Amino acid sequence: MRALDNMSEISKKSSKKLILIDGYGFVFRAYHALARANMKRPDGTPVGAVYAFTNMLIKTIKNHETDYIAVVFDSGEKTFRNDIYKEYKANRPPAPEDLIPQFPLVREAAKALNLAIVEKVGYEADDLIATYVKIAKEQGYEVIIISSDKDLMQLIGDGVQMYDSLKSKIIDEQQVLEKFGVKPDKVLDVLSLMGDSSDNVPGVPGIGPKTASELINRFGTLENVLESTSEITQKKRKETLEASKQQALLSKELITLCYDVPLESEIEDFVVKDINNENLLIFLREQGFKSLIAKFDKDGIDGNNTAGNDNLGKKTSSELLKNIKDISKWLNKQGEIRCLSIDVINDEKTGNLLGISLCVEEKACFFRFEEDKQPSQTSLFGDDNENKADKIGINEVIKEVKTYLEDKSILKVGHSLKRFIQEAKECKVEVRPFDDVMVMSSTLEGGLHKHDIKNMIIRNCPEIEDDFIDIKISSDMEDDKIMHRSCLISGALLHLHKTLKVKLFKEKQLTAYHRIEKPLINVLGQMESKGIRVDVNVLNKLSGEFAKQAAELELEIHKIAGCEFNIGSPKQLGEVLFEQMGLSTGKKSKKSGAYSTDVQVLQALAAEGHDIADKVLQWRHISKMKSTYTDSLPKQVKKDGRVHTTFEMAATSTGRLSSRDPNLQNIPIRTEDGSKIRRAFIAKDGCKLISADYSQIELRLLAHMADMPVLQDAFNNNLDIHAATASQMFKVDLKDVDSDLRRKAKTINFGIIYGISAFGLSQRLGIPRGEAAEYIKQYFEQYPGIEAYMKKTVEFAREHSYVETIWGRKCFVNGINDKNPALRQFSERAAINAPLQGSAADIIKKAMVRLNDEIAEKNYNASILLQVHDELLIEVAENEAEKIAKLTKDIMENAVSISVPALVDVNIGNNWNEIH
Repeated sequence: MRALDNMSEISKKSSKKLILIDGYGFVFRAYHALARANMKRPDGTPVGAVYAFTNMLIKTIKNHETDYIAVVFDSGEKTFRNDIYKEYKANRPPAPEDLIPQFPLVREAAKALNLAIVEKVGYEADDLIATYVKIAKEQGYEVIIISSDKDLMQLIGDGVQMYDSLKSKIIDEQQVLEKFGVKPDKVLDVLSLMGDSSDNVPGVPGIGPKTASELINRFGTLENVLESTSEITQKKRKETLEASKQQALLSKELITLCYDVPLESEIEDFVVKDINNENLLIFLREQGFKSLIAKFDKDGIDGNNTAGNDNLGKKTSSELLKNIKDISKWLNKQGEIRCLSIDVINDEKTGNLLGISLCVEEKACFFRFEEDKQPSQTSLFGDDNENKADKIGINEVIKEVKTYLEDKSILKVGHSLKRFIQEAKECKVEVRPFDDVMVMSSTLEGGLHKHDIKNMIIRNCPEIEDDFIDIKISSDMEDDKIMHRSCLISGALLHLHKTLKVKLFKEKQLTAYHRIEKPLINVLGQMESKGIRVDVNVLNKLSGEFAKQAAELELEIHKIAGCEFNIGSPKQLGEVLFEQMGLSTGKKSKKSGAYSTDVQVLQALAAEGHDIADKVLQWRHISKMKSTYTDSLPKQVKKDGRVHTTFEMAATSTGRLSSRDPNLQNIPIRTEDGSKIRRAFIAKDGCKLISADYSQIELRLLAHMADMPVLQDAFNNNLDIHAATASQMFKVDLKDVDSDLRRKAKTINFGIIYGISAFGLSQRLGIPRGEAAEYIKQYFEQYPGIEAYMKKTVEFAREHSYVETIWGRKCFVNGINDKNPALRQFSERAAINAPLQGSAADIIKKAMVRLNDEIAEKNYNASILLQVHDELLIEVAENEAEKIAKLTKDIMENAVSISVPALVDVNIGNNWNEIH
């Protein structure tokens, strides 16, 4: 699909244009796709989809040169298709609970904009659209259908196009051909073969879009396909088509649009009428859509409603600077600067840095770096970059504006500033003071929204949303286009900062941001810059060993199967296991038609004594170790002999850090192969590694937050908590707890933290579900405080849609009130665990900040290298190892004051495996 630069592009061919909007089709997509999905109005009513719908209608009126618009809705009643096939749409889950109250509001939105609304009992919106398209073509109208519904694509043709408003894309005949492999007039036949699981339209099992288009292109129509099966050489396909003839024809009947719906309105009734400004503003105020009021009200009507949005709608002026010296001159011309926003823009394909924009109030400047001489945003550290020294790029700009970056009277604002700040340090420049809007946003709304700049602008700056989305930046673009994008961002950063600062205060999150999250930015930047040393020889040797083991397992698997096949292909594996070998009947996916061969299926087969399943599991494990670690890690080692991971501060709902490029937080701990891989992470010569790991921190937090005297006593008396739990649960003396009982108690202890179900516990312990349910019951009887805490936490989450950490930071829980039991139960488990995991994250972050400050203040020869959830990994000069180990333990154990000790296990060694 191609981008739409101007809606009039598809509206200039005819003097008469009709726009038909698929109302609920857009609402459902907006609800699931957009950043404002969790938006609520002042009385608590959810309005995220209403906002998106209203915004789309306003854009349609502004951007489309047309005199006729209608919003078409489903009536919500059964249609003639239910008479044909009672199971039609029978498998659709009910609408999400927080979407239901928005249905009447989207109709109110259309009415507030004075647009025509069309619906008809007994028919779907698609049928109404098809009927109006037929009439419009006969009467010489150009038609635009605002929808992305694949069923409507059969209407596309001369004078009829579709427009996907969420993606700002035209859908015409070429796009249909690319999507389905056929022209629009054959889409019906292709869909009839494919079926549609969302509408419970059966189609032909195992026929996907590729096969369907091949058949239709060969035979012309569905009917011809079904009459010509004798010409199909693939035996299985032929048999399936012959066996599914009636349901294929039924599918075509269900998908065929009705072109003769008895209409109650003529196209002339859809004429665009003047909007009653007062009615529209009343509606927007009731929903709390302040940004839409600011967008619509260009004459300053009701200025009180736009408070805090005074810069919205005003385009930031931009100036392209050709000479690096002009940057400081430009800044000097701005007079007194209180706040300076910074955006470093990169190529969206390669990641290479392209330029930088600076913004003061509503004025911005842009400077483009030298071509092809800048590092990518993921590789600023560790390489020599010899060709960078004599080129004008990021480092030279930082040095040029050093005075402004270090001026304490100027607040620097940016999005994801961590790398920029660290790059400045490499240039001996200290960026201070600063605020990072991404970190501000994630502190406020962890788990509620995405915090990338695009989504933040969509939520907070709709006035520039269209300009922002339509531009895809690459190095081959002209300077003015790159400048436009970067200056839009730097201008928006100032508004985002102002808005988020107020929200942090109102939500009482300023302390969390200023004392934990913001100071951590510098710490993580230093950790990323430092990296961790890797012994590539260890990994290369391991890779060879894994390759040998995998090859041996492959031979054994092929011998058992009696044939050679691609073990890495789930499809081929399923056919071998369940068809050729005839093992217990496997389940086929409705979508792909292939057998499931996931880990649960293979474990069940292995438990039945099928050796091949156990060997496939081993082969998968070895293959993953090889591809993910021993093969890929050496390629990510920089010239300094270290790997430099990136820590994400805004990627989780609980506040936990995550690691990428490479991910160093998911190297297996409890397996022998994981231990071998950890041996490759080493200290440099003359140094040692220190591991400092909180001991059972989440269980200790549970004892404190649930206020459980029995559990608190066990921790305060330094008892083996798992043995103590086994003693309580199984009614045996502590000294008589054997390893099996302790193992069960340990599994239950940690399972409870994650809100484990009887089924989940039965899987982990390998016991019947009834026995697992009895264990959970006994656990809650022994520790009644836990069950009360869990119920209280879930009830709080249901009411507020979030839970809180020990220091009051909010962790939002999506789906806690969903009607789908599986989604709701998942969210309930997440709500139970989030206060514990989130609190543990807060505690170790606070400890990291304090430890890093102590190391800098005392000028110790030590660096924090990694954080793996509850563990810190530190590199230290050998002669200071004992001192730093003691300091680290003291800081971590005293980072929080709770009713039980927060113990930390500390070990010193030469490689990561030795100390973990």
